[in-house]
Amino acid sequence: MAEHRSKPKLESAAEAVGDLPVVAHAEVVDSAAYGHAIIEVTCHPHCGRVPPAVLRRLATNDCGALDISTQGAGATQSYLVDAY
Repeated sequence: MAEHRSKPKLESAAEAVGDLPVVAHAEVVDSAAYGHAIIEVTCHPHCGRVPPAVLRRLATNDCGALDISTQGAGATQSYLVDAY
């Protein structure tokens, strides 16, 4: 089973992802659905998928994506990233 990243590691990755021009907001949230902290990424409305730049930025911060789910729709759609 994959080992989940520590909250400080996730916070560092969320900050790096949040600096991308395609990202409106990124933060670490405690998820009841996942049972641990995850990264919530809200992209600008023109993005219809998780932008590759987000995945690359996670990788450069030593985070892989174990699972990605969507929350909301349209301009308020966010991606919940279960990072390991």
